Parts: sequence; C-alpha cells; structure tokens
Amino acid sequence: MRRLIFVVTTLALLSHIFSIDVFTGNEVLVKVAGSRLDFESVRKVLSYISSVFQDNTFKEGTIGSMKYLEFRRHVLLYADGIYVLDDERVQGEGIPVDVLKVFGVEYVQNDDNVYIVDCEVLSIGEVEKTVLINFKGVRRFDVVEDSGVLRIVARSWLKFKQEIVPPGTILHKVDEQGLRVAKVTEELGQVRIILEVLTKRDYLVKNFGEKVDPYEKRVVFLIGRGDGRIIYRNYTRDLKGLDFTSYSQSKKLAQEIAQLMNYKIEECPIYDLPLGGVGLLVLIRNEQEKEKLLEIIEKVMRQ
Repeated sequence: MRRLIFVVTTLALLSHIFSIDVFTGNEVLVKVAGSRLDFESVRKVLSYISSVFQDNTFKEGTIGSMKYLEFRRHVLLYADGIYVLDDERVQGEGIPVDVLKVFGVEYVQNDDNVYIVDCEVLSIGEVEKTVLINFKGVRRFDVVEDSGVLRIVARSWLKFKQEIVPPGTILHKVDEQGLRVAKVTEELGQVRIILEVLTKRDYLVKNFGEKVDPYEKRVVFLIGRGDGRIIYRNYTRDLKGLDFTSYSQSKKLAQEIAQLMNYKIEECPIYDLPLGGVGLLVLIRNEQEKEKLLEIIEKVMRQ
C-alpha cells in the first residue's frame, strides 16, 4: 500500500514538474502536461501569432486521418502519433518547443514557462512635442510619467532594436524640464504621446502687512494668521471691467488652492493687493500649514 501511495505521489509530482505553460503577456495561452508540445498547442500558438501580426499565411486542415498546419512556408503533419515537419519525421513523442522557431515564432523560455513574443516595437521617435511609437502585434509597453520624466517601459517580453528585452526595460526616456504628458492616443500600430510645455508663472510671497509695490506684475500671495481662509479682491465697477480678467484669475486660483488646503474662500476688497493684479490673501491656521501651502502654490503656479 505504501509503495502504491509512493508511486502515485511520484507520478503526480512528475506530472507537475514536467509541464509547459505558454504565455502571451501574463495570460496562459496553452498548458501542456509533459516537456513537449502537442499538435493542438502548436495550432493555437501559430493561429495566435497569425492573428496578432496579421499574417495570412496560416492554414490548417485535414486530409483523411492526417492533420496539417501550414505557416510561413513550413508544414507540420500529424497522424497516428507521428509528426512530420517539412518532410522530416520528428523524433520522440510530441514536438520540441524549439520547433516554434522554424515557423518564425519568437519566444523566451524560463524553466517550464514559455513566453511568446507578440510585440515588436519598430521605432520610437520625437517630432516636435510628440513621441511616436510604431509597433507590430499586441501593445506590450506602458507610458509612465513620474517626477517630470517620461519613460516608455516594456510591460512583458517584447522585441526592440532586433533584440528581445525583458519586462521593465526602459525603451525610451524624455527628461526635459517643463514637459508633461497632455494626451496619449492609440491607433493600429502606433501610439502618440502629445507633450505640453509647462510655463512657470512668476509669483511673489510676502507676509500679510509687508509692503507690496502697487504696480507689481507678478502674482502676489500674502500669508497671515487666521481660520483657514483665502480672500481674493473683488472687481471694481469704477474701472468699468478693466480689472475683470485679474479678478477672474484670482478667483480661479483661490478655488484651486482652497480645494487642496481644505480652506474657505471669500471675496473682499483687500487694499494690500495691487489693484488690477492677480493676488490672494491666505490666512493659515498655524505655522505647520505654511510649508504645505508653499508647496501647493509652487505646484499650481506650474500648471
């Protein structure tokens, strides 16, 4: 009885060890028990590659009891447990994984996992403020923007510059101060990353009560102590709308910062702010909030 249990357990372990998982990206396309492929698994792989690369040379069919696969001028025949590849019999049971190379299928094998390369990045170029990525197959790369740096990163195994590269490989990088991704569009075989230039607006930060030049052209932020409130200057009817633009800009700026700081906003005539200029009076609750406020001001003034 113990010997029987040992044999069954050993067979189960061997069945687990000697198996092949064929992946496309992170998904299993084919799972085969044993160390070789069978006819159906090869059919699925060739059919898949034909579909994603739009290669119409793939054909399959039967002649009597014989099945056949034809792809890229190569033919695989199968009948009664016998495989024939291009008029030569395949030795042993099943089909070795490397037969896929005969059909031009590129892959990476790690132990019992086979990763089909179903993406080839043909080119990455920059035209003015647009990054163009041309590729064949399935899109297996991501557009990553972090701390002002744009990276094109391989999501899974893919082909780039005639080499197969692993997941995480940086295919391209744009590190230019003042640029950010405005829009990403994708159509068949091409991804366009449209960049925009961030123009930093000049601004002035002073403590409430300090003197400000009445002709100051920069955006003025006055910081005082209070109840967590942002005050912007109302427009003056006597100016017949000449200060309406600065009024609108001040109001919009107050709303943005108030939302990020969780502050209230108020419209009030503040004579400490330059007439006709863009400016705010920010009343912080405590000194600890000042550092956060300055970071937020820096952020919104770069948008």
